[in-house]
Amino acid sequence: MATMVAKLFLIWLPLLAASFQCDLADQKTFSTAFHAYLSKFKVDDPMNFDGYRTAIEKIIEDEGWAGSEKICQLVNVLNIQLKPIEDCMDTAFASEALHLHPTIVVHYFSNIKQWDYACNEGKDRKIIFISFL
Repeated sequence: MATMVAKLFLIWLPLLAASFQCDLADQKTFSTAFHAYLSKFKVDDPMNFDGYRTAIEKIIEDEGWAGSEKICQLVNVLNIQLKPIEDCMDTAFASEALHLHPTIVVHYFSNIKQWDYACNEGKDRKIIFISFL
């Protein structure tokens, strides 16, 4: 378990200190992609992290493993959309782009990076889905 936590920390650590500076166009790309991602969970306001997490829990509860695969697809699409700007994304950038407190940004990206791990590198370890819901 400690190894998994360490890997998850290392996965989202770049959000805390990116090495390149994003510009306004990058903020627009980020904001558009992130709002589109949230809309798939019927979350209109990024301030509503609890609504986002509840929506994920409901998908898992209602659809089981198929629901987790659906979430994986959404997370993977988001990651593809953000790939061109990943080197400049950090918590401050995301906070500014979404007009959110940094703590909320960390909550979102911790959750998203957990799903990213569970959907990709950790996919064969199905038990992982239970550990962060």
